[in-house]
Parts: sequence; structure tokens; C-alpha cells
Amino acid sequence: MRQTILAQGPDRRVIETDDYGTNLLAPDGVVVERHGTDRHAEALSRLHAEGWQVVSDRHLRPEAAPTSDGGTPGIADAPGPAGTVTDGHSG
Repeated sequence: MRQTILAQGPDRRVIETDDYGTNLLAPDGVVVERHGTDRHAEALSRLHAEGWQVVSDRHLRPEAAPTSDGGTPGIADAPGPAGTVTDGHSG
């Protein structure tokens, strides 16, 4: 997920984009705008033109994503048929 935090004086806005689209959020988490597609660049450009300044722009790992060192064991490490597949056949 991409998250951009913007400020204009004491006011803050957060743009978050993930697989479900782009949300523009107020500081308390209330959705100000919601788009079902990636409109991050468009929202950022519009807010910048309105005088908002970028405080932070980063990519966040989804909670379900494994860590960079491999993370938790995958399904193939679990007991059962998925863990015993060899040569395209289950055991």
C-alpha cells in the first residue's frame, strides 16, 4: 500500500492506495474521498495545487505479506496433501 501524508497549516490529509483503490482520509480516519481505482497521483497533484505539502510518502507492506527474510511458513510447509505434492502429484 502507498501512503502519503500531507499538511496545510495544522490540517492533515492522508492518501492511501491499495488493491481496492484510493482513499483520501481526514486525520481521524474519516473517508473524505473514495475511488475504486488507483487515483493516488491525481489526488496528490490536486492537493499539491491547493497548497498542501507532502510530509511523508511511503510504501507500506500489507499485514498479510511475508517478511523480506521469508516470513512465516507457507502452505507447502503445512501437513496434509498440499505439503506432500511431488512431481505434480499429491501423495
